[in-house]
This record gives sequence, structure tokens and C-alpha cells, in this order.
Amino acid sequence: MDAPDPDTDDATHGIVTNMSSEQVSRATWVRAENAVVSTCLDHGHAVFLAVDEETLAAHAEESLETIRSFDRLDRAGGTDTAVFRADEDDRQAVLSALSVEDTEEPIPVHRVISWRARGIKRITTVGEGSWRYDSVPKQTASRWFHEPNAALKDAVEAALAPIPATGLFPVGEIEVETADRGTVSLDATRIEMYPHQELIQEVYHFSDLETVLVDTRTEEITLDWRTYRSRAKSSLGRVVFGTLHRLREAPPDRLCPDDTEQFERLRDVLSTMATQLEYGVEYREL
Repeated sequence: MDAPDPDTDDATHGIVTNMSSEQVSRATWVRAENAVVSTCLDHGHAVFLAVDEETLAAHAEESLETIRSFDRLDRAGGTDTAVFRADEDDRQAVLSALSVEDTEEPIPVHRVISWRARGIKRITTVGEGSWRYDSVPKQTASRWFHEPNAALKDAVEAALAPIPATGLFPVGEIEVETADRGTVSLDATRIEMYPHQELIQEVYHFSDLETVLVDTRTEEITLDWRTYRSRAKSSLGRVVFGTLHRLREAPPDRLCPDDTEQFERLRDVLSTMATQLEYGVEYREL
């Protein structure tokens, strides 16, 4: 059997971790990925591991020994990368090989890279005749799903629920009308808009968002943002930040979805963002 070659342009969902959260440790992304792999194995998927054997031999010899006990496939594209296949019967061995020692030390994004990221070059699961999960571990933003069925999606969300600042989101931006700011684009971490004939882009990160109020009757969503002034620690700071706030375009404060389908998609993204990614956002529904 050849190793799968997923086209991630077909991805429908992605795993997002808020790396700025104080709750995110050195091993959080590994915990999230292993939870996903475990769930996929529970659903009968095959797991394909593309590895750099030299890196693993130098830094994770036991993991390499375990991985070599799986079925070895042809080398990927004639490269030095070896590919191994495991199935649900190998679940415990797979998770043991992919695990790292946890630490509670909060770290910035640029220090996440470790033997786990360099030695495990790609993880792909295959189920129901197609790839379902694909990850390039050294790129923490490259953790994709392809059309998970409802049972798998629910199971993945449940597996990620106890992991800090991490959630499953639909891929791509949602373009939605606002009450008075035109059309904006929204994804799992921010809102973008072009207030001046698309010449200048304004970006509003959800770390600046204070409250999301979802009105299920009118199918509108109200956003309450923290201001520069409210975050200042002194009276001078409040003056300076207040001036900056007036110079910047006001963020969108009311989203007006086109239809119920778009409303439900926005509701799903914003509720997951608020409850899972730990931006300190209050989420309420009417």
C-alpha cells in the first residue's frame, strides 16, 4: 500500500490553538494532536506516520523503535522520509510513540518546535476510503480534517474539550454583513474589514473582544469590544489610548447573517471560540 497524499485544499475543518493563552504549555499541541489521532483510531482509521528516522534516533530512540514495529511502506517520493502504517489495534503503541513529557511552563510560539515536530514529519489518518486528518507537526497551523462525519466530529470536539485553548473550527473565512460597517470576514481568531474602498485592512483579534451576544430570535449577533482606553493602566495611558482609539476605525458591533444557515455557522464558530480558546470572551444567547 502506498502512503496517502492528502490534498489539504479539500480540508473542511481545522484544529486551532490559542498559543497566547497562559494555559498553553510546551506539550499542549501534542496533547491535542494525540487526542485527535486516538479518536480517529477509535473510529477505525488507519494512521500513516512519515518520520525522519535520523532525528528520532538522536532524540527519541524509544519512539523510533515503536514506530519501526508498524508496517513500513515505500519511502515518500524517494526522499529520506520513512512512512509507517498502523491501525486501531496499534492504538496504545501509536500514542506512546507520539507522546512527549508535559510541562506547565507557558511558552511563546517560536519555542514550540521539538523532536516531536522535527522527527514526526506528517501524520495522516484514512477512513471510509479517504483521508480524514492530516498534520504537519512543525506547522502548528496545519492540522486539517476532511469531511468528518457527524459521529467523528462530535467525538473530536469531545476529545479536545479538556485541552486548554483548543477547538475544532470550519475552514475558511465567513463573509457576513454588518449593521453599518459593510461586509467583514471572520474566522476562528479574528475579523477583517476594508473600510476605505479596500485600500487599508483593519484587523480585530478576538483577544480584544469582551462579549458575544447571540439573539436566536432575530438571528443577529452583537459584539462588544474592549477599548484601548479600558486597558490603560494610568490616566495618561487612558488619554493616549483614547486618542488612538478615535483614530482607528470602530470595530464591527453587529453581525447580520444572510440566512439561518450562515447564522448557525457563525454561532458555532463564535461559541467555540469563546468557550474553548480562552480569550476571556463572555458568550451569551437570548
